[in-house]
Amino acid sequence: MLGPDWVPLAEVLAYLNENLFGGYRASIHCYGDRFIRRAGKGGPTIKVDWLSDGSVVMFASANDKMNPPLNDYQFQQLEFLGFTAPLCRGGDYAIDPDDIDETSHSSFVKVIETTPTIAEVVEMTLSTLVLVYGVSVENMFYFGIHHGVHEKIHSLDKLERYQAHSGNPRASIFGLKGSHPEFELHQDSAENRRD
Repeated sequence: MLGPDWVPLAEVLAYLNENLFGGYRASIHCYGDRFIRRAGKGGPTIKVDWLSDGSVVMFASANDKMNPPLNDYQFQQLEFLGFTAPLCRGGDYAIDPDDIDETSHSSFVKVIETTPTIAEVVEMTLSTLVLVYGVSVENMFYFGIHHGVHEKIHSLDKLERYQAHSGNPRASIFGLKGSHPEFELHQDSAENRRD
């Protein structure tokens, strides 16, 4: 649906959903010029929890984590995709995260009760990121804190892994190959294999 440029990221997401580092969750967080990191906010994150009964719960960032914040139309798009939106006490969208009703989740939540295929989950993840949040092939990606996940993704050779620096101390940020020629790539050495 999104085109061949997204295939390497789709393959990484499929791998993560098949192998579930941490036991039950696959996640992706997106960085880029469009998403300004400030006060704990920035680009979108999607987390996928695979439950023991075969159902899947997807969590997608709402305005308590987004900068820039999502608008009404983006809330509608996420609802159209089957996510439950964070709501205010009056039942309206919680565009302002300070107005979220205590009975509402602070993230968008989608429950898939019939066991989906990994391909369906990956397609939903990428479609949501690209079509709703505006993620592009120039964005960068982080796949969570679980031990060994960055080295394994690196070994798949689907994405480029960026060199460690103060904003990426474990060399845990990746991008589509060729998307950031201005960044130094992670060098594969025993010294760097500590994540």
